[in-house]
Amino acid sequence: QFAIVMAAWFAAPSGQAQSLRNNWIDYSKTYYRFPVTPAAVIPTSTAPPLPSNQQHLADYNTLYRISYNTLQSYGLQDVPVEQFQMWRNGNQVAVYTYPSTGVMGPDGYIEFWGLHNDGKTDRDLYRFSNYQSHDRWSMFSDTAWYYLAVNPAGNNLRITDAPNNALSSALAPDSFFMHTITVSPRTHRNLGNATPISGAEVRSSTFDIGEGWATRRNTAVFTVPFTNLFPFYNTSNTISVRFSMQGAGQLTSNITLELNDSAIGTKSYRNYRLDSSVYAGIALSRIAAASNGSCSIDFNSSTSGFNYQLSKIQFSYPRSFTFNNTDPAFVFDLDANPNGNLLKIVRFDNSAHPKILIDLTNQRRYTAVSVADTLWFELQPSATRRSLVLTTLNTGNSTLVRQVNTLVQKNFINFSDVSNQGNYLI
Repeated sequence: QFAIVMAAWFAAPSGQAQSLRNNWIDYSKTYYRFPVTPAAVIPTSTAPPLPSNQQHLADYNTLYRISYNTLQSYGLQDVPVEQFQMWRNGNQVAVYTYPSTGVMGPDGYIEFWGLHNDGKTDRDLYRFSNYQSHDRWSMFSDTAWYYLAVNPAGNNLRITDAPNNALSSALAPDSFFMHTITVSPRTHRNLGNATPISGAEVRSSTFDIGEGWATRRNTAVFTVPFTNLFPFYNTSNTISVRFSMQGAGQLTSNITLELNDSAIGTKSYRNYRLDSSVYAGIALSRIAAASNGSCSIDFNSSTSGFNYQLSKIQFSYPRSFTFNNTDPAFVFDLDANPNGNLLKIVRFDNSAHPKILIDLTNQRRYTAVSVADTLWFELQPSATRRSLVLTTLNTGNSTLVRQVNTLVQKNFINFSDVSNQGNYLI
């Protein structure tokens, strides 16, 4: 019997193998590592309402550049720019280079939209992937490590300049787009599902259902305010609200969602069950005209003493292309369009610095045409829904464009090579 158990134990890893996320590594290459961190301090308010800056317009990400001077410090100044390759969390990152080909001059740089660490790689730690309520925040670190390498073989992802013929475009300008604001609280670490034993909450040693960042435990009304929504009212499109919530105790309660103090719907939550609710078809008139379009979402429990924790709130609505002159970066999505789009974006950051629009999905970079207080962009056709970044090229502002000044050389060891393996028994 002992032999059977040992044989099964040794066989288990191959039968349940998971990726170690190292299949992107080329052990013959030297990598240059550097950190990417959140672009602003992520709020951790301990009481409702959630602070409005939970709705960071660029999701705490920003533009990064590696200058010629930095590359020169590490002997990389003579590498043709088309050979540079970049990685993050096992995935290749598309970069923009100036120039687009050849050897970089003193005014050259590598540019990319830097994403801080999130919870996507945490998913493998859960017993089941749907136990993770959201993947916006990592439970371990906000810092993502990027790796720059030289790859002469090619197939290096690039963001390239796209023409912007907005002033001569035959397209009608888009009036609005469907925008989703995601609020993912990180006030408190939700420890997940529990079994009460003798008055104590006993939990599994595995990552269990609901575990992750959330609000603190609430028993009263919890409010999430939204301002500067800039809604587009002249449409039949409506509002939808989605949220994830988990009970934190043995009670059962009806949770009523209210929008501007008017009930939208009610759902029952019980014990430690994690559940999501979606309410759609909500009239756009629920958004008040005050504060450039505002509303508040309230979560109201019918049972006194019922504890619950919110982990994600998503608010979707038709938004105009209007801003308030002070927004230096904005992330949004556009639906697929076989004809392309003409965008006229009004009052976005009134500074004199150039503005660019990056199509992260199709890897295109557009430079704005400015007409008075309006930025004009003609976007090329797209067969898929696009993720876009509108930002200001202010290289003197480290909040908008972060300079990578230090690289750390890294040579990975291939432990699948027998010569790098030990010879021992544990």
